[in-house]
Amino acid sequence: MKRCPKCGAHYEASVRFCRADGQALEVVGTQEWSRPPAPGAWSPPSLPGRQTEPAPTPSLVQRPPVSTAEPSRVAPISGHPVAPPMVVQTVDRSTRPVVGASGRQWLVRVGIGVLALVVVGAAGMAWWARAHPTVEFQNRLLVPVVVSIGDGEQINVKPGAVTRVEVSRSVNPRVTWTSESLANEPASESGSIPVTGVGMLQFPGNPFEAAVMLFQATDGSLRYFAPLVSNATNGPLCLLINAPAVERAGDSARDCDAIVPAAAATQFVGYFPLSASSSVRAVDALGRGTTYRGFERLADGSSGRLVLRFAPADFEPH
Repeated sequence: MKRCPKCGAHYEASVRFCRADGQALEVVGTQEWSRPPAPGAWSPPSLPGRQTEPAPTPSLVQRPPVSTAEPSRVAPISGHPVAPPMVVQTVDRSTRPVVGASGRQWLVRVGIGVLALVVVGAAGMAWWARAHPTVEFQNRLLVPVVVSIGDGEQINVKPGAVTRVEVSRSVNPRVTWTSESLANEPASESGSIPVTGVGMLQFPGNPFEAAVMLFQATDGSLRYFAPLVSNATNGPLCLLINAPAVERAGDSARDCDAIVPAAAATQFVGYFPLSASSSVRAVDALGRGTTYRGFERLADGSSGRLVLRFAPADFEPH
C-alpha cells in the first residue's frame, strides 16, 4: 500500500502518483501479497482540502467474509455518482392468492347441468321409442307388397326395398300382406296367384331396435316360384305352369298361364306354388312343346326367382 506524503491519501500498490495533488507516493509498511485490482476498477480520489485518516496497515491482506445479509445502500461521495445497488425481489408463494376457484365451481355446475339434460333427453327418447316402436318391412319378392297393420292404413313396399314406419304400441299387432302384379305382367294369369301372408308384430325389448317383418317366397310349408322366361325362338310361346299330365298332353285343354313374345328376356310371368312335381311347359305357334321339371331346388328360397330359357332346338316335333 502507498501513501501521499502531502495529503496523506492512501492508494493501492500499483498507483504511482496521487490523484489529488500529483505527488509521488511512498510505500507504507510491507506486504507479503496483494490482490491486483480488477479490470476497470475505480478508487474514489480524495478531494482537495479534505483530510483523510490513514487506515491501519495490516500485515496481511485478508479476504472479507461473504455476507448473506441484504446489501446496504452506499452513500455517494460529493461529485462522484454511485450506481444504485441491485435489489432482488423474492416472492413468497405461500401467500399467493388462489386463482380460478370460482371458475372451477362454474365449470362443475355447467357439467352437472349438461349431464342432467343428457339424462333427461335419453329418458325421453327411450319413452318415445317404447311408446312408438319402429317396424321394418323387408320385401324380398320380385313384386310390390301391400301391408296392413291392424285396422290402419295400407303401406306399399317396393320390390327388394326396405321400408321403416313408426307405429303406436297400442295398435293391433296383426299384419296382413299380399303381393301385387307388375305392370308388364301378361293379361292372362289363370295359373298365377298372389303371394300372401299373415303375421304378428313382435316388438323387441330394446326400445331402439326395430321389429322386422320379412316378405319372401317361403311361408312355412308353402313355397312359391317366379319363372323369368327368355324366348329365343322366332314366335310367341304359350306357357302352361304346373299343368296336370293330361293337359300337357293335349296342350289345348286350358288357356295359357302366360304368353311370352319372341326375343323376350327374363320376363316375369307371376308367382306359382312350388313342389317336387312343379313344371313349366312352353308351346310354340306350331303346336310343338317342351317342358322344364325338377327345378324345386333351383328356385331362390327368398325371392322365388327361377330363370328359364327356351330355344328352337328345345321343342319336340309335333
